[in-house]
Amino acid sequence: MGQRGLPVPPRDKVEILGNGHAKAVFMNEEDVGVVTIKAVDDERTLNKTLHFRPPPNTFSFNELVALWEKMIGKILQKVYIQKGQLLKLIAEAPFAEGLLLSLRYSFFVEGDQTKFKIGVEGVEACDLYPDVKYTCEIYHCRRVLSSVCVKPDLSSTFIITPNLSCIQG
Repeated sequence: MGQRGLPVPPRDKVEILGNGHAKAVFMNEEDVGVVTIKAVDDERTLNKTLHFRPPPNTFSFNELVALWEKMIGKILQKVYIQKGQLLKLIAEAPFAEGLLLSLRYSFFVEGDQTKFKIGVEGVEACDLYPDVKYTCEIYHCRRVLSSVCVKPDLSSTFIITPNLSCIQG
């Protein structure tokens, strides 16, 4: 969840950028690679921008926090970092930290990955390649849980349906 100063996701308190409602896309590098290989020889992608927006990997920060809370079995204290405060942090931060904060601002405050419609100059990977099984963000959360020695609640299973939505089973 990209918390400042924490090498792992939070266990007690979480900083939410903006109001937490802007949607961002979380992609697995291997999934991007699979689609890129398919797109290289696909005439439908010629001179087009290829967008990746699989619905089960598109979350608001609030949704991501809620998922994490469910998996760790604990409600986190939420601290909202408003737009003006975040812009001040970006301006005052060393370059590398400022760059990361700028990206988070773009994704989680402005919603720059999802706030526009894909026009004729672009194509959506999920539409072109419905056969690709994208790695659901829940998998990543479970992987993080196991790597930080937290006992996750794995009693719930999650299934990716044909329409690309993650459902709890």
